[in-house]
Amino acid sequence: MGNTQKINNKRKINVKLIIVIAIVVLSIIIFCLYQFNYHFRQTVNNLITIKSNTNQSVPMINIDQNSMNAIVGYDEYFAILKQNLLTGYTSEQEEFKNTVNATNPIYATEGKYLIIAQKGSSTVYLFNGKDLVYEKSVGGTITGLTVNKNGYVAVTMNKSGYRSVITVYYPTGEDMFTTFLSTTYASHVAISPNNKNMAIVEVDTSGIKVSSGIKFIQIDKITETSETINTGKETNRIISDIEFATNDTVVYLTDTMVKQVNIAGEKKDILDLMDSNIINVDISLGEYIVRTEKTKSTIFSTSTDVVIVDRDNKEVGRYTVDGTIKQITLKNNIIAANIGQEIYFITVSGRPIKKYISNSDIKDIIIYNNGKMAALVYRNKIEIIYI
Repeated sequence: MGNTQKINNKRKINVKLIIVIAIVVLSIIIFCLYQFNYHFRQTVNNLITIKSNTNQSVPMINIDQNSMNAIVGYDEYFAILKQNLLTGYTSEQEEFKNTVNATNPIYATEGKYLIIAQKGSSTVYLFNGKDLVYEKSVGGTITGLTVNKNGYVAVTMNKSGYRSVITVYYPTGEDMFTTFLSTTYASHVAISPNNKNMAIVEVDTSGIKVSSGIKFIQIDKITETSETINTGKETNRIISDIEFATNDTVVYLTDTMVKQVNIAGEKKDILDLMDSNIINVDISLGEYIVRTEKTKSTIFSTSTDVVIVDRDNKEVGRYTVDGTIKQITLKNNIIAANIGQEIYFITVSGRPIKKYISNSDIKDIIIYNNGKMAALVYRNKIEIIYI
């Protein structure tokens, strides 16, 4: 009797062990297929995609797009600038209103902050969420703005005797320092996440060929004897965008390449844009580069790949969209791919979160609330959805 019970217990243990091993092996097989077999990954992604459409009841705001000066998303809000009034929303209800004298606005957002101004004016407005932190005259003609996640602001402006003047402000609005460019002009400026470094794209039009380069300034160590750090030029190339990927490294975009350079001057080519299959590239996430690519089309169907790579050009995500992508919007590691009346929301790993189907063309997508919500802009309305 005792021996029989021992044998039965042993059999039960063996069966459980076999089941556990089988589950582990199956999990490994599924993981490997998902990681390395694109068609399997795409099938799984399609199965988990959530679908919704405009027949469902979603919050909505009626607008006249022709009278809108700007629609921006930051913090937990999206805000509409119209007739010198900035109105903030989380859904269809107004959350705040502030006067902003700007009918031709330029602006930048990062995290909870929005910096906005009338292009060509001398006054900037910094918002932290719904609160106006400061309204400030900068003493020059504003040509560009940037803000980092901590509220440090850089204002690029024109002043007599200089091509560009850049002033950095503490989050309180106090001056931090000013740098002057007499022979080149600044087309783009970025401030590192740790508030210690600033990168400037300088454009030189004095020679036979136009050139551009990146200059780093250690803004936390500014003294009268401080030297700026030039990291080389792109001869006959214009740098069209720049983003900090780490506290001392920026990713930048030219018409032929995506590159990176650090404060030590070490450069690296990331992505060659001369590939004829590449349609569009966006570096605004900093750590990741997102591109759209042509895929094989038939008479009856067209599709586009959304490809996400890291700074080593290693693919970390891919998703195929059924249609031709008209616009991609990136924020908070969320990618929105707009094909007109459909939007695909995708993570940087290529996993679909949502597919939204509309009855009319979507003009713009504003992602806000830490990537949890989106405002879909049409000609005469805004729809608010959860991502």
